[in-house]
Amino acid sequence: MSRAAKSINSCLRSGFIWVVSAFLLACSPPHEPVNLAGNNWLGYQPFYVAKELNPQTVNELEFSIHSLPSTSNLLRLMSEGQLDGGFLTLDEALIYQQGTNEQLCVAVVTDVSRGGDGLIMRPDWREQPEPLRIAHEATAVGGYMLKRAKQFEVFEGKAIQPSVATLNMHASLFESGAVDGVITFHPVLGRLERMPSEVIFDSSMIAAEIVDLLVIKKSVWDRHGGHIRPKLMQLWQTSVSEFKALTPEVTRIVSVNTGLSRRELVLALADLELVGATDSEAFNLSETLKSVQQFLLETGHLTKRQSLDYCDNGWAN
Repeated sequence: MSRAAKSINSCLRSGFIWVVSAFLLACSPPHEPVNLAGNNWLGYQPFYVAKELNPQTVNELEFSIHSLPSTSNLLRLMSEGQLDGGFLTLDEALIYQQGTNEQLCVAVVTDVSRGGDGLIMRPDWREQPEPLRIAHEATAVGGYMLKRAKQFEVFEGKAIQPSVATLNMHASLFESGAVDGVITFHPVLGRLERMPSEVIFDSSMIAAEIVDLLVIKKSVWDRHGGHIRPKLMQLWQTSVSEFKALTPEVTRIVSVNTGLSRRELVLALADLELVGATDSEAFNLSETLKSVQQFLLETGHLTKRQSLDYCDNGWAN
């Protein structure tokens, strides 16, 4: 066979292989979208901004992202199998996992509170009779912040009387003098800081202990992790880039979702670190897990230790 004929045959074979490969790729069944959801916490907003500004890109990356009015809605949908994962605080993820047979893994540490959660007191709190009345949400985070504040001895030896109050009550309780202080977070924290007040403890004093996560069911990750991983990181990078730009359109979207004005948004973002960690080199999840899990065990939120780690790692206990 001549050199020219061999060259033609080689080209034909290469062309045939390329056509077959393209045909097989085209005929491969598409992946089902990964269904994710979360509440309207500021640290989750990059994903919601990306969904609204670039819905086609999010669809092409095969993610379906939903904003829900409360975490309880998210947990119910996860337990019913309608969601593959969701945006949760570390304590919420541990408590959810205890009540289900479904193991979770951490796909992304989305953000760390660096002052976004705080204990704010009325300016005359030192002159008030004991016990000091401190309100906080019924969530584990509120109780955890109170415990850590006590360990830092910020109450100067005064007795404390904690009480449970939903977020929408924090400002009115504080303004009316019904409580001496509240453990709250932005936007309420920022609004109360503009009043005569004193922040005596905040999450910047316990670096990396108040964290938010994107968790995915381990069974989903085991089946599709190789497919999910690169697309998830592409989505994160695109989302955060647009979010940090704080264009008028981004500001509008976030303001509608969170109720934050532009000024409040800028203040809140200063107290929040967008992390995007997917492994222990980027963020030491195991150390945070030990501290938070010990508190949950002490308070009865957990009855036994839970295993939770990055999706591509082994289990941390």
